[in-house]
Amino acid sequence: MSGFFGIFRPQGGPVDLEAFEQMKTAMHREGFDGMETHVEDKIAMGHLMLRVSPESKYDKQPLKSSCGNYILVGHFRLDYRDELGDKLGLTQSELEVTPDSQLAMLAYQKWNDKCVHHLEGDWAFVLYDAYKESIFIAKDKSGVSSLFYIVISNQLYFSSDSKSILSLNGNLFSINCSNFEKMLKIGFNLSDETTLINDLYFLKNGKIIEFNNKLKQVPQIYWEIPFTDNLNYRLLEDYVADFNFYYSEAIKSAVRSGSISKNDVGIFLSSGLDSTSVCFFASKELEYKSKKISTFTSFPSHNFEGIPETSIICNEMPIVKKYLSSLTNINASFHEFSNYDQSLIFKRISSQEAFNPIVTKNSFWINGIMDYSKNAGIKNILTGQIGNYTVSWSGGYHYSDLLLRLKIKRLIDDIQDELKLKRGVFFNTLKTILFQPVIIQLSSLYGSFIFEKKFKSNSLFDYNPSVYSKKSLSKFYFIQFLISNILPQKKMRKILQQNSILFCGISWAINSTNSAVQVVDPTSDSRLITFLNAIPHRFYFMKGIRKYLFKTLMKGRIPEYILDNKKRKIQSYDFPLRIKNDSIFDELIYTKSSGVGKVYSFNVKKTNELLGNIHSKPMSYLESGDVNMFLRALSLKIFSNSIK
Repeated sequence: MSGFFGIFRPQGGPVDLEAFEQMKTAMHREGFDGMETHVEDKIAMGHLMLRVSPESKYDKQPLKSSCGNYILVGHFRLDYRDELGDKLGLTQSELEVTPDSQLAMLAYQKWNDKCVHHLEGDWAFVLYDAYKESIFIAKDKSGVSSLFYIVISNQLYFSSDSKSILSLNGNLFSINCSNFEKMLKIGFNLSDETTLINDLYFLKNGKIIEFNNKLKQVPQIYWEIPFTDNLNYRLLEDYVADFNFYYSEAIKSAVRSGSISKNDVGIFLSSGLDSTSVCFFASKELEYKSKKISTFTSFPSHNFEGIPETSIICNEMPIVKKYLSSLTNINASFHEFSNYDQSLIFKRISSQEAFNPIVTKNSFWINGIMDYSKNAGIKNILTGQIGNYTVSWSGGYHYSDLLLRLKIKRLIDDIQDELKLKRGVFFNTLKTILFQPVIIQLSSLYGSFIFEKKFKSNSLFDYNPSVYSKKSLSKFYFIQFLISNILPQKKMRKILQQNSILFCGISWAINSTNSAVQVVDPTSDSRLITFLNAIPHRFYFMKGIRKYLFKTLMKGRIPEYILDNKKRKIQSYDFPLRIKNDSIFDELIYTKSSGVGKVYSFNVKKTNELLGNIHSKPMSYLESGDVNMFLRALSLKIFSNSIK
């Protein structure tokens, strides 16, 4: 995605040009199509261009309005451009030479802050209003984008990533200790608009903020994930037909962005349902245009002979190859990245990344694929990561949820279709959809109480007891566990969707900018989400089949060995062996720790003990969480050392 940055100084006088140059230097990356800046009395803006659509060759940012009153900078990948063009009164020929940034500018001139209701896709932008002497910032409903901001000495600094802001010299940034402590725990992600740096914020999906000439904020939420559950069709086939329409339209719009050359659309392809379904629709759309799609699949670089069934659970390449043989317009590539530079990953992800500095087991091949794609001239890459909570939601706890809440009448109504099954099938289905989930929920609820008593944070950090409150953090996680079991499953799914869209959208935006590519996730399309969240919950789990609606849609399109594959695939299965064979980790561990030493310190001795255990028995530590704990602690250490 394109990058952008800037400074707003409402009290007048020139903005801090030295700081602006520092942000410009930090924002620059190889592989982009140039950088442009615009500086006036109270505003300075910069834009790092990545041209990924036919119209983007006409794009020039920062963009000044025809009336001269507005200046705009941002990242845009707009969906459903034809509809927006009609609303704005543009002819088809005019639309073909109008870049997304210009459409956003025209939309703001016509509807002011209400323009966000008409912009769909992946976007985030900042607009300066010279007449009002104000700044308007906005972010898409559910897309891949990012926007950070901070006020320092009566100046507003903004950027599409945190690194350009944290590169400023002369400003003492302090680490948000509360968030740092929470981030140490595996599975925690920031979601409340605060970051790992005090006073540095990110903008949430579906939100706008106006800063007036005194930098007073006027925030507004213009869109929230709808959950109506009130779409009542007579036949299942009607749900499937509409599902097919919204899903295919979302993917069609996503691949439209990558139509500059013949082979400029790629996809992260595993053997899972989400990526294979995106690949199917994208392949058919590009085939219609006589174009190809490049698929990127990672596989282990180590030999697992002698380990039972390991090749089945860790290597997706055979299944992917078999699936791709049924498609005609594929450029398939398979990558082990055995020599990928791990230190580059930590430098790229962990250093000065205040939202998500965590390197994971999958980071090496995700970044490796993006780098490979950029070098191959493929700037647009599809993924289906958010699909787990939208397109392919399993719905597994619906019936048990009704039983636990004593919604007996609703339970009987929703289970009527199951009563049509044969007796043996029915009781097996009842066990799968009702009794097993109830046991899991009750055991998880009991585990919440045990967890509160036996809470243990990341043991690779030592805490100063005068500063850190173990009790308060224990209470925090206890509440999180209770919420996951007490909330109705519909509300829980909404929370999972919100967090997934927020975290994945910002993380993909930052990572793709680092690699000078654009990542698009059509499973986060707002129209698709709105439709899927209006479908009665029971259609996601019927006849004892999880993801029933999705599998019905893809039946005959995706092979049965993928649709009905019950063997869990473990990606990056060989990562403990990569740690064992990579000396860079010793260097990273022994680097002197700083930045947060007054509150907590990195324990080198414990870390080396854990690393020694992983070296001696690597595969036994893969599923224990110790590898994740090791990477998370090391990532946060590197982040804290990078803060001035």
